[in-house]
Amino acid sequence: MGEEFKMLLGSEGVPFFTQRKAVPDYKDSFPTSMKPQPVSKVQVDVLDLAVPEDLVRYKNIWDGVGMRSITVFFENMEWIAEKSNWKVLIRWCVSGCMDPGELRDLRQVATTRMINNT
Repeated sequence: MGEEFKMLLGSEGVPFFTQRKAVPDYKDSFPTSMKPQPVSKVQVDVLDLAVPEDLVRYKNIWDGVGMRSITVFFENMEWIAEKSNWKVLIRWCVSGCMDPGELRDLRQVATTRMINNT
């Protein structure tokens, strides 16, 4: 998902990825194809735990795991003797929902990028 998509909290605190200013109000009577669709935003971080901001980000990722809104797929920790601290490569995702129209447009952009290697 590009930087132009922000994450807002939708119903029941479920993350909602959108370019809009607010989460739309979806009616229960809408057909499934018009309701928010499940998506995941994947992140890859290299964090230096000697850096306070990186340590906070690392803790926030694991707090999200505890709340079941984040899944960690891979983590590799390396001890940095010069800093007496850890460096972490972590691949994770946050699960949420997206408007079907925005999702369709994003899929078209992503597919075009893959085909054109851009």
